[in-house]
Amino acid sequence: MKKVYKVTVTWIGAMICLGLTLLSAVYDCYMSDVWSSFHEITIFEKDHIWINLLALLFFVGVFWALAKRFSNVRISEISYEVIHYLLLAVIAAMGVFWVLSVKAVPREDQLFIQQSLGAFLNGDKAPFMPDGYIGIYPHQTGYMWFSLIVAKIFGLYNYTALQLINVAALVLFYESLTRLCDLFQFKKHVGIMILVAGILFYPLIIYTSFVYGNVLGLAFATASIWRAFCVDSDRSRPVLNYILSAVLMALAVQCKKNYLIFAIGLIIWLFVKACADKKKQTFIALAGIVLAVILGMRLPIALTEWRTGCKLDSGIPATAFIAMGLQESERAPGWYNEYTKDLAFSTEHDHKVQVQIAKQDIKESLNRFKRDPKYAFVFFLNKTKSQWSNPTFQSVWVNQFVGDTETQPKWVQSFLSFDNVMIHVRYLSILTFIIFFGALLYIPLSVREDRYTESLILLMIVIGGFIFHTFWEGKSEYTISYFVLLIPYCCAGFVRLAERLGKIYEQQGTENT
Repeated sequence: MKKVYKVTVTWIGAMICLGLTLLSAVYDCYMSDVWSSFHEITIFEKDHIWINLLALLFFVGVFWALAKRFSNVRISEISYEVIHYLLLAVIAAMGVFWVLSVKAVPREDQLFIQQSLGAFLNGDKAPFMPDGYIGIYPHQTGYMWFSLIVAKIFGLYNYTALQLINVAALVLFYESLTRLCDLFQFKKHVGIMILVAGILFYPLIIYTSFVYGNVLGLAFATASIWRAFCVDSDRSRPVLNYILSAVLMALAVQCKKNYLIFAIGLIIWLFVKACADKKKQTFIALAGIVLAVILGMRLPIALTEWRTGCKLDSGIPATAFIAMGLQESERAPGWYNEYTKDLAFSTEHDHKVQVQIAKQDIKESLNRFKRDPKYAFVFFLNKTKSQWSNPTFQSVWVNQFVGDTETQPKWVQSFLSFDNVMIHVRYLSILTFIIFFGALLYIPLSVREDRYTESLILLMIVIGGFIFHTFWEGKSEYTISYFVLLIPYCCAGFVRLAERLGKIYEQQGTENT
């Protein structure tokens, strides 16, 4: 089973990383400066491929030179921990500084969740009726209940509190990611490089102002995987680690249902592990995490129904989001085009009728792709580019026009202005290309390493996210959660490359003497 898992994830992961590396080298996408009803219109452009390649060569050259210079330097455990926490402190400081500077006020879905919470606390059932926001999107009850806890402590509509919690979640994410890579037996240099990359790749940092459950769910899901993998290294507390893993994953899917993909990735790995080690404990843990995930998705809805007395009949069906993901949109192919909302209202929120219509629309889209393969290729190519070749991952866009311009610092307004969008795009385009390339390098250079199979857990989740959003509603806002999982592979890939180049250099030196 482990061999099948290893081969399957390796080959599919390598093909996806190769494709994304090529797309990142050739194309750039960013959000238009057309500001109409908060439309997310994607602009497609050819990237400067030679600049990307020259930047990559420069990076490899500098990295190799530094690797040769410090190849004999051994980082002690104490030094590593000091550097580790200093870099985490820098990430935290950047997040706090951003949140307090941008002074963002939620809009659209972020705002609707908070308004639904306000109505909930005031006994207003309107958002929970079939035509209300929660009635249409019952999966948002999870983050609403989390916001309720925050509201009880810091007050309703205290967006700064929610955003600062996002900063804490960001730190938890990078802490979990680096500790997980320690368990994969990556070198200490890799752990430090991951945190440096987390500082350089600032889109995730500026997403802390986005109160929608994305950053929080990412932190909980990654921490859940970390605790599950701690079982092998901390054999004295296996039950505690599995319980923590289950609770954290339940919180992840509660905050954002998309993190079910992370849960499925962990469940698949635990199943493979259970089949290999034949331990009853692993099977029990597997069942416990499955149960926790189900509770994480169902409990918030059940509690909401109990407290409001309103029946939340599944809302918009998953098939409707798939149908929309296979349609054209002014934003980009497969992005939101109001299909789901129109379907809900036109059927008077009849779930069964929505499913029937959505299935028929999916069938029509697939038939169209079948009749015109060229159109299908262009459709999915552009949808993939819009989600994965947008180097800002909409991070700048989601922060535009959400602050009070009278009190917002001038540098923030300049940082977020449309005039400076291309500065972000050019810099992040090079950085994301290097990350994609480094992740691709990791696979062939590490396939024979002892812990390689275990390290594939993150790549498997990236595969799941890639496939899911190829057919689901498109958004680069969603794919950033998978992209950041490639950072450890990138760092480890370049370390492996430096080691290989070092060996070649030493062999040539020996031959010359």
